[in-house]
Amino acid sequence: MVGSEPAYVLTCEHARHDVPSDVFDPKVLRSHVGWDEGALPLARVLAEAWGAPLVEGRWSRLWVDLNRSDDRPDVVPERAFGVDIPGNIGADRAMRLRSWRAFRDEASSALASGIARHGRVQHWSVHSFSPELDPTNRRYAVGILYDPRRAWEAEVANATLRILREAGFDARANQPYLGTDDGHTTSRRVLWPDHQYAGLEIEMNQALSALERDRLAAVLKGVKTSR
Repeated sequence: MVGSEPAYVLTCEHARHDVPSDVFDPKVLRSHVGWDEGALPLARVLAEAWGAPLVEGRWSRLWVDLNRSDDRPDVVPERAFGVDIPGNIGADRAMRLRSWRAFRDEASSALASGIARHGRVQHWSVHSFSPELDPTNRRYAVGILYDPRRAWEAEVANATLRILREAGFDARANQPYLGTDDGHTTSRRVLWPDHQYAGLEIEMNQALSALERDRLAAVLKGVKTSR
């Protein structure tokens, strides 16, 4: 039976810096070039609190970027965040994209199941950003990315921003990236109408202390009750 409360699905595209190959510089892999540090623990806390499925990326974004469309050159990047990635020159893209499709297929199944059961779904894609890429401007705690043209999505985003700000967090809309840029949630919006699908990204500042991260997670748990 379709319920009034939406289903919730979480994804964490850049969860790890692991790779099934030794062609990458370990220092680069463990930097923000290779993964989103802190994103997976936040995603797991929210998945448990919301009773939601979580689809976790298995490999570093340098192996294959799960948050990029499969027809883009940077889905297997030869340069990322200003750093050359020589291990990807001449890479077997078809082989890498099998990992991409496995991740996207798992997410598709979870999203479609949520819509079938509840009539609508909120898809939360969890990321983190490095303040080092723009230390003058990236001083805020968290960004919520969304498409302002989609009414339900904008409603959810604005409610989330309000909750975060009332809790004392400097929360920004569509920073450090635009919610309409190429990404996992963006690709899903063409599959379902606004009243069925809301795709939002959480971007947590990696400079937050462990205490601040815990408090952020605690506040974000309340987003589900705001619907």
